[in-house]
Amino acid sequence: MTEVVVWRRSLVWRIAGSFFVLALVVAGAAAWASVVRTRAALREAALDRLETAAVMKQYQLDRWVTRSISDLKVFAELPEMRLRASRIAADLSDHDTNDPVGADADLSTLLSVLTTGRDDFRALYLLSARGGQAVSSTDLALLGAYHASESFFLGGRDSTTVMNVYPSPVTGRPTITLATPVRSAAGTLVGVLAADLDLTRLDQILSERVGLGRTGEAYLVDRYSQFVTGTRYGRPAFSRGVHTAVIDRAVAGASGRGEYQDYRGFPSIGVFKWLPDRQLALFVEMQAEEAFAPANAVAITIALFGVIAALAMGLGGWWMAQRITRPLREIADAARKVRGGDLGAVAPVQSQDEIGGLARAFNEMTGRLHTLYAGLQAQITETERAARASASSLQLLQSILDRSAAMVIVKDRAGRYLLVNHAFERFHRVSRDHALGRTSREVLDPAMIATVQDGERELHEKGDLLAREERVTRDGVEHVLLTERFPLHDEEGHVFGHGVVSTDITAQLLLESRVQQAQKLEAVGRLAGGIAHDFNNLLSVVRCNLELVAETLDEPDARHELLNEVQHAVRSGAALTRQLLTFSRTQVVQPRALDLNASVESMSSMLRRFGGPGVTLDLSLDADLPLVIADGNQVEQVLLNLFTNAVDALPEGGRVTVRTIPRPLDRDAARALGVEPASYAELVVTDDGTGMDVHTRTRLFEPFFTTKSAGRGSGLGLSTVYAIVEQAGGHILVESEPGLGTTITIRLPAADLGSSLPVAAPISPPSLARARAQRLLVVDDEAPLRMALARLLGRRGYEVMEADSGAVALQLLAEPGNEVDVVLTDVFMPGMGGRELAERLAEQRPGLPVVFMSGYTADEVLRRGLMDARTPFLQKPFELDELDRIMGTLAQRAHSMSGAAPVAGA
Repeated sequence: MTEVVVWRRSLVWRIAGSFFVLALVVAGAAAWASVVRTRAALREAALDRLETAAVMKQYQLDRWVTRSISDLKVFAELPEMRLRASRIAADLSDHDTNDPVGADADLSTLLSVLTTGRDDFRALYLLSARGGQAVSSTDLALLGAYHASESFFLGGRDSTTVMNVYPSPVTGRPTITLATPVRSAAGTLVGVLAADLDLTRLDQILSERVGLGRTGEAYLVDRYSQFVTGTRYGRPAFSRGVHTAVIDRAVAGASGRGEYQDYRGFPSIGVFKWLPDRQLALFVEMQAEEAFAPANAVAITIALFGVIAALAMGLGGWWMAQRITRPLREIADAARKVRGGDLGAVAPVQSQDEIGGLARAFNEMTGRLHTLYAGLQAQITETERAARASASSLQLLQSILDRSAAMVIVKDRAGRYLLVNHAFERFHRVSRDHALGRTSREVLDPAMIATVQDGERELHEKGDLLAREERVTRDGVEHVLLTERFPLHDEEGHVFGHGVVSTDITAQLLLESRVQQAQKLEAVGRLAGGIAHDFNNLLSVVRCNLELVAETLDEPDARHELLNEVQHAVRSGAALTRQLLTFSRTQVVQPRALDLNASVESMSSMLRRFGGPGVTLDLSLDADLPLVIADGNQVEQVLLNLFTNAVDALPEGGRVTVRTIPRPLDRDAARALGVEPASYAELVVTDDGTGMDVHTRTRLFEPFFTTKSAGRGSGLGLSTVYAIVEQAGGHILVESEPGLGTTITIRLPAADLGSSLPVAAPISPPSLARARAQRLLVVDDEAPLRMALARLLGRRGYEVMEADSGAVALQLLAEPGNEVDVVLTDVFMPGMGGRELAERLAEQRPGLPVVFMSGYTADEVLRRGLMDARTPFLQKPFELDELDRIMGTLAQRAHSMSGAAPVAGA
């Protein structure tokens, strides 16, 4: 194999090959020139033959049509034809109607005789001069038909006319229709004689192969690009016409000749003519392969002789090169020996020419190499040992750095990477091979380059260790890096570059922020829950006494307005405590399988009024949105808070969009968000307002944090939203930039339709009169509230008993005659609470309903006590109308059960 390669690369073969290639080039050029000239001559000869054939076929076509026109005119001028046409015209005039008349038998016979021997006359028929009705015809299918609007009839009334190829309305086959006027002896128009020509003769003219060769053909195309020859007309392959560049030119009225692709896509040579009298394009063509076949044979012959000549010249060159290169081969053999280690090899000097001088120079060079080799051998041995030690140290260092979680980087003075570890590759998503030798501008994301350059410039100015936090953006996500930069010095103390150790602390800072947020929420939540509990009890006392005072005043009393203002303040206080309870996660919640779309639609009118004329509310609700597990009141509170904040971000008006979107999350998407994979429903509120910066976004859900002016916000709205969503098992996403608006996405888990959770539905209001004719036992450890509530209920028509604890309530109900219809009890009381009281009553007094009320309770306890959809609950302070509604509902339920024992607490 080595010898073969040597021979292929030898000067001998290159010289011989040069002679061979030169001969091939000369032969090829001659062959090419001959083929070009031959092809040109063959092309013109073929085009001339095709041109002659086209002229002949055009002549035959015109002659055939002209002869048919002449025959038709002779038929029309026959005396018998004029006489019969005049009689028919007179009969039609006497009828004075468009109804067809009977055909003239003698005229039909005449028409048949006239067409005898003329197979190309498919039909000969006479049309009435007035309506164009076919009154006699050799084709019975045409009798009675009207042709008043046909162009051949309209033209044939005045002179002989030709209607070029068109599909016959009777047979559907292509035809040419001729028409000429028939006049009476007095010269009056009495009819139009028309003839349909069969195109069989046309096909015969086109099929004649004189001058067309083996592959040639002739065909006609009408102005609609449809074949009109009988052999192709109506075939499915050409149902939409045939279109090529040449056909489109010819149909547009052009004539010409040349090479082109025919309608089948074959390279062809041909002649095309537009026949204006016939409104047809005539094509006479043959395949280029047949036309240029002689030129190809000439090319093959010349190429064969060229190869033979090239081989002869190559052999001559090889013999000549052998004699010239023999001294060079001897020098090459000596050189191979030197390469193999024989530095004493000598090239023979056989001449005094240039090759002899080369041999003498070669011998001098080998002598010097022999002297230098010994010194170089020692240096190479030492260098190899040092390189192995350096590579081992570098590999150990790289292995240690690759195990570090921090990014470790070394750069030279020009900013090119000299060393990076795996952490760098993972964070920047680049390979080590791509980074080494390049600068930051060539490797990093453009969004990071400015930060890196600022750090390097500050290190250069300081000249010592530089540690700082850097914020960079990768794939649209902000990362916080703790970066240390330090200069690197060589053995002489000169700076040759700098090193970088950078740690991504984004997750750590996020975790710390969440822990701090949770601690804040926990502390403030406990405080808020305690305050809300006490405040709700005070508001309940105030509300009850206000209603008692209101009932003592006459209707026109002006103090009603003052009482209404106080009632409004009580309601506002109750709304604030509901926010506090929601925020502290101690509000009483009644989760349901809830339709978010229905909740949004029910609040849309109120939101539009709240937004005012400058704010536009758009709804985009997905009909396929799944139900969610949530408290309906809390969802309305979330939507109201989000809409309020959106309106506040639109000081000059704008647009707020509320959307609902089904959002199934697979495993990968859920892992990226830190949630469980499941199906979710999204409530998205978007405004085009002022937006928020990063600082505001990070503190958005902190309690009592607000960007509003004093008196315009408590800072609990979004904290309440956060608490409600977290309590419902959902999460919140915030997207906002200054000047670009804000989008807040609430994502809630979809309801499991197979669970026992009830579906929220409206309850029809009961009859108040029926509800108030009941006896109540009010149980509450707060004496002012219990007494005020008892007095107020008594004024509303209820029979009321009081108890300050669960134990006292059981004693009262155990006494004979103390029968009640409903027990209204606080949830948390010293000793026996409301939950335990309900359980004891279920044992002692089965079927006795219990209604819970509370200003404060623990979330876990209330969930265990109030998860049943039938459990009534009143949030302090409550309206007595709400109690009336619950009492009426209980009364209806007891009546519908017809004496069946209900569960206590139900």
